[in-house]
Amino acid sequence: MEVNPYVAPNPEPSRGPGPEIPTGNGQPMHWEIGEVINQAWVLFKPNWGPLVGSIFVGQMVGGVARLPVQMMMTSGQVTPNDDAYWPLLSVSVLIGILVQTFFQAGWMKMWLDTARGKSPNFADAFGGLKRFGPMLLLVLLSTLAILGGTLLLVVPGIILGIGFMFAGWFIVDKNMGAVEAMKASWAATSGQRGKLFGFGIALMGVIILGYLACCIGVMAAVPVAQLATGIVYLRVTGQWSFDPSDPEQFEPPPGGFSGPPPGGYGPPPPGGFGGS
Repeated sequence: MEVNPYVAPNPEPSRGPGPEIPTGNGQPMHWEIGEVINQAWVLFKPNWGPLVGSIFVGQMVGGVARLPVQMMMTSGQVTPNDDAYWPLLSVSVLIGILVQTFFQAGWMKMWLDTARGKSPNFADAFGGLKRFGPMLLLVLLSTLAILGGTLLLVVPGIILGIGFMFAGWFIVDKNMGAVEAMKASWAATSGQRGKLFGFGIALMGVIILGYLACCIGVMAAVPVAQLATGIVYLRVTGQWSFDPSDPEQFEPPPGGFSGPPPGGYGPPPPGGFGGS
């Protein structure tokens, strides 16, 4: 077989040799609380800008939306003794829920992308309109269920809260409806609710530490806690594609995975190609 020496080398880069990265097969995967929170911190550090910025913008939008009502209440124009006080308070709470629900879907998209090793897109924070209906229905149904369970000696409410904790993630990740997502979350958390309860306590500790850091640290603590939750969601649904024992897999080597560009064939032999 003759080879043309003048043909340029294939410019397509190829991934160099390295350890095989396991891919989830839909079966629940092992996870540990401390290890997951550590992985969330590793993923947060290079992506803190859009993750923190999107939460800040969402909170600002919610604050501005509630501002007229809050000004009337704090300025003394409306007092708790007035007939308009409770309706205005209800409107303020409702606005906060609507804004939070809208941004929650976009934030979850960013957290899932980051948990999968991708760069989060800040614009996704404003892309929650497609999931707004199912997310709002989920808030209503899960709140009623958890409230009803809490009235039954508290414990049932905690169990329901843990059982439905991944419902929003299923809506965003799998485009499910609210009821379907609640059923999927209940099935995914089966057999792991005790561990997930401990995970929730650990995340509360992370948030408290954020508030203790002059309240500024909470801007990092919230996305780290949500990233950790996203990682656990990927683990229990068998979608995790990184080796949890190798944090370096989250940080690609300089220049990426492909090797250096080829240096060419070098100078021709004396006398040129085909010379005698």
